[in-house]
Amino acid sequence: MSGAVFSELDRCFRYGDGLFETILFVDQEPVLFDEHILRLIRGVQRLALDYVVDPANLLKRCRLARNTATELASAQRHVVRVQLSRGEGGRGYTPPDPPSIVREVITCHAIPLIPDVIKVRLLDTRLMISRLLCGIKHCSRLEQVLAASELLTGNKNGSACCWEGLMHDELGFLIEGTRSNIIIETKGRLLTPLLDRSGLRSTLLDSLNASNAGSEAVKSVRMRLDVDGELQVLDQVLNDEWLPADRLPPTAWEACPIDGLALCNSVMGVRPVSELAEIKLPNGRLITNFAAELNARCGYA
Repeated sequence: MSGAVFSELDRCFRYGDGLFETILFVDQEPVLFDEHILRLIRGVQRLALDYVVDPANLLKRCRLARNTATELASAQRHVVRVQLSRGEGGRGYTPPDPPSIVREVITCHAIPLIPDVIKVRLLDTRLMISRLLCGIKHCSRLEQVLAASELLTGNKNGSACCWEGLMHDELGFLIEGTRSNIIIETKGRLLTPLLDRSGLRSTLLDSLNASNAGSEAVKSVRMRLDVDGELQVLDQVLNDEWLPADRLPPTAWEACPIDGLALCNSVMGVRPVSELAEIKLPNGRLITNFAAELNARCGYA
Protein backbone atom coordinates (compact mmCIF):
# COMPACT_ATOMS: atom_id res chain seq x y z
CA MET A 1 0.00 0.00 0.00
CA SER A 2 2.00 2.95 -1.26
CA GLY A 3 1.38 6.37 0.24
CA ALA A 4 -0.66 4.92 3.11
CA VAL A 5 -2.00 7.40 5.67
CA PHE A 6 -1.74 6.32 9.31
CA SER A 7 -4.23 7.30 11.97
CA GLU A 8 -2.77 9.17 14.92
CA LEU A 9 -4.18 6.31 17.01
CA ASP A 10 -2.05 3.74 15.18
CA ARG A 11 0.09 1.91 17.75
CA CYS A 12 3.05 1.54 15.42
CA PHE A 13 3.05 5.32 14.93
CA ARG A 14 2.66 5.94 18.67
CA TYR A 15 4.83 3.27 20.23
CA GLY A 16 6.68 1.37 17.50
CA ASP A 17 4.27 -1.49 18.20
CA GLY A 18 4.85 -3.52 15.07
CA LEU A 19 7.24 -5.45 12.88
CA PHE A 20 8.85 -5.12 9.49
CA GLU A 21 10.89 -7.14 7.02
CA THR A 22 12.96 -5.82 4.12
CA ILE A 23 13.07 -8.36 1.29
CA LEU A 24 15.32 -8.26 -1.77
CA PHE A 25 13.71 -9.20 -5.09
CA VAL A 26 15.82 -10.19 -8.10
CA ASP A 27 14.01 -10.65 -11.42
CA GLN A 28 10.66 -10.72 -9.59
CA GLU A 29 11.83 -13.48 -7.25
CA PRO A 30 12.38 -12.95 -3.50
CA VAL A 31 15.73 -13.75 -1.91
CA LEU A 32 15.68 -15.57 1.45
CA PHE A 33 11.88 -15.41 1.51
CA ASP A 34 11.47 -18.45 3.78
CA GLU A 35 13.89 -16.99 6.33
CA HIS A 36 12.06 -13.65 6.31
CA ILE A 37 8.75 -15.46 6.83
CA LEU A 38 10.15 -17.44 9.77
CA ARG A 39 11.51 -14.28 11.42
CA LEU A 40 8.19 -12.52 10.85
CA ILE A 41 6.33 -15.45 12.43
CA ARG A 42 8.66 -15.31 15.46
CA GLY A 43 7.99 -11.58 15.75
CA VAL A 44 4.21 -12.02 15.50
CA GLN A 45 4.36 -14.65 18.24
CA ARG A 46 6.67 -12.56 20.44
CA LEU A 47 4.45 -9.46 20.20
CA ALA A 48 1.26 -11.55 20.34
CA LEU A 49 -0.20 -9.87 17.26
CA ASP A 50 -3.63 -11.05 16.10
CA TYR A 51 -2.28 -11.92 12.65
CA VAL A 52 -1.75 -15.11 10.67
CA VAL A 53 1.29 -15.04 8.40
CA ASP A 54 0.22 -16.40 5.00
CA PRO A 55 3.40 -16.78 2.89
CA ALA A 56 1.62 -17.28 -0.45
CA ASN A 57 -0.65 -14.27 0.01
CA LEU A 58 2.22 -12.15 1.31
CA LEU A 59 4.34 -12.99 -1.72
CA LYS A 60 1.44 -12.11 -4.01
CA ARG A 61 1.04 -8.72 -2.31
CA CYS A 62 4.79 -8.08 -2.50
CA ARG A 63 4.73 -8.64 -6.25
CA LEU A 64 1.69 -6.39 -6.57
CA ALA A 65 3.57 -3.61 -4.76
CA ARG A 66 6.43 -4.06 -7.26
CA ASN A 67 4.10 -3.89 -10.25
CA THR A 68 2.51 -0.67 -9.04
CA ALA A 69 5.90 1.02 -8.48
CA THR A 70 6.18 2.43 -12.01
CA GLU A 71 9.42 4.25 -11.25
CA LEU A 72 11.10 0.85 -10.76
CA ALA A 73 9.68 -0.73 -13.92
CA SER A 74 13.12 -1.29 -15.47
CA ALA A 75 14.91 -2.29 -12.27
CA GLN A 76 16.18 -5.87 -12.11
CA ARG A 77 16.59 -5.60 -8.35
CA HIS A 78 14.41 -3.89 -5.80
CA VAL A 79 13.52 -4.03 -2.13
CA VAL A 80 10.06 -4.69 -0.71
CA ARG A 81 9.29 -3.60 2.83
CA VAL A 82 6.55 -5.47 4.67
CA GLN A 83 5.33 -3.66 7.78
CA LEU A 84 2.79 -4.82 10.34
CA SER A 85 1.20 -2.58 12.97
CA ARG A 86 -0.93 -3.79 15.85
CA GLY A 87 -3.48 -1.31 14.52
CA GLU A 88 -5.40 1.43 16.25
CA GLY A 89 -5.76 1.69 20.00
CA GLY A 90 -6.63 4.21 22.66
CA ARG A 91 -4.24 6.14 24.86
CA GLY A 92 -1.82 4.14 26.96
CA TYR A 93 0.48 1.21 26.34
CA THR A 94 -2.00 -1.60 26.99
CA PRO A 95 -3.03 -3.28 23.71
CA PRO A 96 -6.74 -2.95 22.87
CA ASP A 97 -9.09 -5.72 23.97
CA PRO A 98 -10.56 -7.06 21.76
CA PRO A 99 -7.57 -6.70 19.42
CA SER A 100 -7.65 -4.20 16.58
CA ILE A 101 -7.19 -5.34 13.00
CA VAL A 102 -3.47 -5.63 12.30
CA ARG A 103 -2.50 -3.11 9.64
CA GLU A 104 -0.30 -4.41 6.81
CA VAL A 105 1.59 -1.95 4.60
CA ILE A 106 3.80 -3.17 1.73
CA THR A 107 5.97 -0.76 -0.24
CA CYS A 108 8.62 -1.12 -2.96
CA HIS A 109 11.92 0.78 -3.06
CA ALA A 110 15.12 1.09 -5.05
CA ILE A 111 18.23 -0.75 -3.87
CA PRO A 112 20.28 1.49 -1.54
CA LEU A 113 23.72 2.51 -2.77
CA ILE A 114 26.46 0.25 -1.40
CA PRO A 115 30.05 1.49 -1.84
CA ASP A 116 32.74 -0.72 -3.37
CA VAL A 117 35.07 0.12 -0.47
CA ILE A 118 33.42 -0.28 2.93
CA LYS A 119 34.82 1.54 5.94
CA VAL A 120 33.48 1.08 9.47
CA ARG A 121 34.12 2.39 12.95
CA LEU A 122 33.02 1.66 16.48
CA LEU A 123 30.07 3.62 17.87
CA ASP A 124 29.39 4.87 21.39
CA THR A 125 25.66 4.07 21.35
CA ARG A 126 25.03 0.82 23.19
CA LEU A 127 22.33 -1.77 22.55
CA MET A 128 20.01 -2.60 25.43
CA ILE A 129 19.85 -6.09 26.85
CA SER A 130 16.45 -7.63 26.02
CA ARG A 131 15.98 -11.32 25.46
CA LEU A 132 12.31 -10.60 24.82
CA LEU A 133 12.94 -8.35 21.81
CA CYS A 134 16.30 -9.54 20.49
CA GLY A 135 16.25 -11.40 17.21
CA ILE A 136 13.01 -9.90 15.84
CA LYS A 137 12.72 -6.87 13.55
CA HIS A 138 10.39 -4.72 15.63
CA CYS A 139 9.61 -1.13 14.65
CA SER A 140 11.13 0.55 17.70
CA ARG A 141 14.60 1.26 16.25
CA LEU A 142 15.73 4.32 18.22
CA GLU A 143 19.03 2.69 19.19
CA GLN A 144 19.89 2.24 15.51
CA VAL A 145 18.73 5.79 14.69
CA LEU A 146 20.95 7.30 17.38
CA ALA A 147 23.86 5.06 16.43
CA ALA A 148 23.55 5.92 12.74
CA SER A 149 23.56 9.62 13.59
CA GLU A 150 27.05 9.15 15.06
CA LEU A 151 28.29 8.40 11.55
CA LEU A 152 27.50 12.00 10.58
CA THR A 153 29.52 13.64 13.34
CA GLY A 154 32.76 15.39 12.53
CA ASN A 155 31.90 15.99 8.86
CA LYS A 156 31.32 19.57 7.74
CA ASN A 157 29.25 18.49 4.76
CA GLY A 158 27.12 16.15 6.86
CA SER A 159 28.19 13.05 4.94
CA ALA A 160 29.20 9.92 6.78
CA CYS A 161 32.94 9.33 7.05
CA CYS A 162 32.23 5.61 7.41
CA TRP A 163 29.50 3.65 5.71
CA GLU A 164 28.66 1.60 8.80
CA GLY A 165 29.21 1.63 12.53
CA LEU A 166 29.65 -1.34 14.86
CA MET A 167 27.75 -1.52 18.15
CA HIS A 168 28.36 -3.20 21.50
CA ASP A 169 25.69 -3.99 24.07
CA GLU A 170 25.37 -2.48 27.54
CA LEU A 171 27.72 -5.12 28.95
CA GLY A 172 30.45 -4.30 26.43
CA PHE A 173 30.08 -7.23 24.02
CA LEU A 174 30.21 -6.71 20.26
CA ILE A 175 26.78 -7.31 18.68
CA GLU A 176 26.14 -5.90 15.18
CA GLY A 177 26.25 -2.92 12.85
CA THR A 178 23.44 -0.38 12.66
CA ARG A 179 22.08 -2.19 9.58
CA SER A 180 24.17 -5.33 9.29
CA ASN A 181 25.50 -8.41 11.01
CA ILE A 182 29.21 -9.00 11.57
CA ILE A 183 31.47 -11.86 10.48
CA ILE A 184 35.12 -11.96 11.55
CA GLU A 185 37.89 -14.24 10.32
CA THR A 186 40.51 -15.08 12.93
CA LYS A 187 42.94 -17.95 13.39
CA GLY A 188 41.43 -20.01 10.58
CA ARG A 189 37.81 -19.73 11.71
CA LEU A 190 34.78 -17.55 11.01
CA LEU A 191 33.05 -16.00 14.02
CA THR A 192 29.93 -13.90 14.49
CA PRO A 193 28.73 -12.23 17.71
CA LEU A 194 26.33 -14.24 19.86
CA LEU A 195 22.86 -12.65 19.64
CA ASP A 196 20.97 -14.28 22.50
CA ARG A 197 20.16 -11.08 24.41
CA SER A 198 20.67 -8.19 21.96
CA GLY A 199 20.69 -7.64 18.20
CA LEU A 200 18.77 -8.72 15.13
CA ARG A 201 18.83 -12.31 13.95
CA SER A 202 20.30 -12.58 10.43
CA THR A 203 18.15 -14.19 7.72
CA LEU A 204 21.29 -14.64 5.64
CA LEU A 205 23.15 -16.57 8.34
CA ASP A 206 19.96 -18.48 9.17
CA SER A 207 19.84 -19.67 5.56
CA LEU A 208 23.42 -20.89 5.85
CA ASN A 209 22.69 -22.83 9.04
CA ALA A 210 19.48 -24.31 7.61
CA SER A 211 21.09 -25.64 4.44
CA ASN A 212 24.55 -26.44 5.81
CA ALA A 213 25.82 -24.64 2.71
CA GLY A 214 29.13 -22.83 2.58
CA SER A 215 32.60 -24.23 2.82
CA GLU A 216 33.09 -22.83 6.31
CA ALA A 217 30.84 -22.84 9.36
CA VAL A 218 30.24 -19.55 11.17
CA LYS A 219 30.35 -19.92 14.96
CA SER A 220 28.52 -17.56 17.32
CA VAL A 221 30.62 -16.41 20.29
CA ARG A 222 30.85 -13.55 22.75
CA MET A 223 33.50 -11.02 21.75
CA ARG A 224 34.59 -7.44 22.17
CA LEU A 225 36.45 -5.04 19.90
CA ASP A 226 38.33 -1.90 20.87
CA VAL A 227 39.14 1.28 18.93
CA ASP A 228 42.63 0.00 18.12
CA GLY A 229 41.15 -2.94 16.25
CA GLU A 230 42.06 -5.47 18.94
CA LEU A 231 39.66 -8.41 19.08
CA GLN A 232 39.08 -10.52 22.17
CA VAL A 233 36.98 -13.67 22.18
CA LEU A 234 35.48 -15.21 25.31
CA ASP A 235 36.99 -18.68 25.35
CA GLN A 236 35.16 -20.08 28.37
CA VAL A 237 31.68 -20.22 29.87
CA LEU A 238 31.31 -18.26 33.10
CA ASN A 239 28.79 -18.86 35.87
CA ASP A 240 27.79 -15.17 35.91
CA GLU A 241 26.80 -14.48 32.30
CA TRP A 242 25.65 -10.94 33.18
CA LEU A 243 29.11 -9.76 34.21
CA PRO A 244 30.22 -6.76 32.08
CA ALA A 245 33.00 -7.45 29.61
CA ASP A 246 35.42 -5.09 31.35
CA ARG A 247 35.00 -6.97 34.64
CA LEU A 248 35.80 -10.40 33.28
CA PRO A 249 39.20 -11.76 34.31
CA PRO A 250 41.92 -11.44 31.64
CA THR A 251 42.25 -15.22 31.57
CA ALA A 252 38.68 -15.47 30.25
CA TRP A 253 39.66 -13.82 26.98
CA GLU A 254 41.50 -15.06 23.93
CA ALA A 255 43.30 -12.28 22.06
CA CYS A 256 42.72 -12.80 18.34
CA PRO A 257 44.02 -11.08 15.22
CA ILE A 258 41.47 -9.81 12.72
CA ASP A 259 42.36 -11.67 9.53
CA GLY A 260 39.24 -10.39 7.79
CA LEU A 261 35.99 -8.60 8.57
CA ALA A 262 32.71 -8.62 6.65
CA LEU A 263 29.22 -7.20 7.02
CA CYS A 264 26.09 -8.95 5.86
CA ASN A 265 22.38 -8.38 5.51
CA SER A 266 19.59 -9.67 3.32
CA VAL A 267 19.80 -6.78 0.84
CA MET A 268 23.54 -6.53 0.16
CA GLY A 269 24.72 -10.07 0.89
CA VAL A 270 28.21 -10.43 2.39
CA ARG A 271 30.57 -7.47 1.89
CA PRO A 272 34.21 -7.47 3.05
CA VAL A 273 35.33 -4.44 5.07
CA SER A 274 38.50 -2.61 4.04
CA GLU A 275 38.98 -0.31 7.06
CA LEU A 276 38.08 -0.39 10.75
CA ALA A 277 38.53 2.99 12.47
CA GLU A 278 41.01 4.02 9.73
CA ILE A 279 42.99 0.80 10.22
CA LYS A 280 43.49 -1.15 7.00
CA LEU A 281 42.21 -4.70 7.29
CA PRO A 282 43.55 -7.76 5.48
CA ASN A 283 41.49 -9.60 2.89
CA GLY A 284 41.22 -12.93 4.65
CA ARG A 285 41.08 -16.00 2.44
CA LEU A 286 38.26 -17.66 4.38
CA ILE A 287 36.04 -14.60 4.49
CA THR A 288 36.71 -13.72 0.85
CA ASN A 289 35.80 -17.22 -0.30
CA PHE A 290 32.81 -17.30 2.05
CA ALA A 291 31.48 -14.01 0.65
CA ALA A 292 31.94 -15.09 -2.96
CA GLU A 293 30.27 -18.47 -2.41
CA LEU A 294 27.31 -17.19 -0.42
CA ASN A 295 26.71 -14.19 -2.70
CA ALA A 296 26.73 -16.43 -5.77
CA ARG A 297 24.39 -18.97 -4.18
CA CYS A 298 21.86 -16.35 -3.05
CA GLY A 299 22.00 -14.19 -6.19
CA TYR A 300 23.72 -11.09 -4.81
CA ALA A 301 25.73 -8.88 -7.15
